[in-house]
Amino acid sequence: SGTPSVQPTEAPIIPPSAAPSMEERLEVLSEYTQNITATNNFDSDDIDRFCRIYTQYTIQFGYNVAEPQISTKCTVKGQSIDIIYNRRQLTFWNRLRRMLQTETTTYNLILTFVMKYSTKVGVYNLDNYNALFAEYVNSNTTKVLNDMLTLQLPVLNVSEVVEQEDISPTKEPTMAPQTEAPVPISEAPSTAPSARVTPVIITPETSGDSFVLGLSLGLSGAFLVAAMGFIYYRHSEKQKQKDEFIQRELSGDNNDMD
Repeated sequence: SGTPSVQPTEAPIIPPSAAPSMEERLEVLSEYTQNITATNNFDSDDIDRFCRIYTQYTIQFGYNVAEPQISTKCTVKGQSIDIIYNRRQLTFWNRLRRMLQTETTTYNLILTFVMKYSTKVGVYNLDNYNALFAEYVNSNTTKVLNDMLTLQLPVLNVSEVVEQEDISPTKEPTMAPQTEAPVPISEAPSTAPSARVTPVIITPETSGDSFVLGLSLGLSGAFLVAAMGFIYYRHSEKQKQKDEFIQRELSGDNNDMD
């Protein structure tokens, strides 16, 4: 709101954590806007003084520490101006003095700035420092106005700061996430021991018909062997007799020649 508060409020105290944590973000940045009623826009010196005021407020909230534990940086990104004309009202008695009337000009100055909080010490958690800064300024607008006037800033009134965007760097994971890939289905045999399969030996059943058939085949084989032997024997005898006959004939021819 445009009406400044009357009394400053106490800043909340945040105790530091017990041990450093590498997962904590070491710096936070947020972008804010603030409407300021001013008699002129801010030049470079005014901007430096404006940032100096907001930088010095760091010790008033959070862990109530500043440099070197927690560093603060304020950066003004831009300013826009809406001109407000205030014409002095003329009374009936001084209508004739229209030519002498004066105009005063005031500006609705809209500042856009970034607050950055950083620390090299892992015990300080800065995640909520952007909210704590806005809460402190908005609860102490009278002090903020007086501090600006003390540093001779061309201001008439200040309104609350509005956080527009948290632009803090994204936390890097301490460990890469592990994603289990699906196990592909393979037709390859498993290396795990499996139950040993005993081969099944099928023994043909013995019946009476099979026995008779086997016996008949055996006798037939024996008879065939015997017959072959007899035929061979007869053939050998005939060949022997033939050889003897030829031998005798040859012997007789030899005797006649003598």
